Amino acid sequence: MGAAIAKRFQAEGAAVVATGANPETLAKARKQLSGIEFVASDASDIESIRALVEKLVRDHGRIDILAVNAGTAGYVPVGKVEPHFFDRIFDLNAKGAYFLMQEVVSVMPAGDPSSSRRRSLTRWRCQTTRYTQQARRRSDPWGGHSRANLRVVAFG
Repeated sequence: MGAAIAKRFQAEGAAVVATGANPETLAKARKQLSGIEFVASDASDIESIRALVEKLVRDHGRIDILAVNAGTAGYVPVGKVEPHFFDRIFDLNAKGAYFLMQEVVSVMPAGDPSSSRRRSLTRWRCQTTRYTQQARRRSDPWGGHSRANLRVVAFG
């Protein structure tokens, strides 16, 4: 899904920067997506998020659009979930996504930041609703992923 988002923004004329923590995945994406800048960054780590936003503003002057696509899911029965497993999923899917949005909104160009935030959260809410509806219709492993993402909306 991230590659499709990046290609679409690039086709619309945007300067696109994609991020990821896995070196192998980044290398594969670099081969598939020419003309897109890639930056290694851990979306579950607050300091890494802050460093990423600082780098993007320093290198590009501003951030106009944010597409939060980082996420992971785990396939462990509810009765067997350990705290470290839960923390890893929640740190990436909810905490990291939320604090990335917070950092980026603080550096976005002037305008009405409240309406910008509302639009972003509305898009996020629609995306989360779609995943949740899919999970309810069938036993979809993305159900846990969408519930973690839903927590981001609750904090907004």
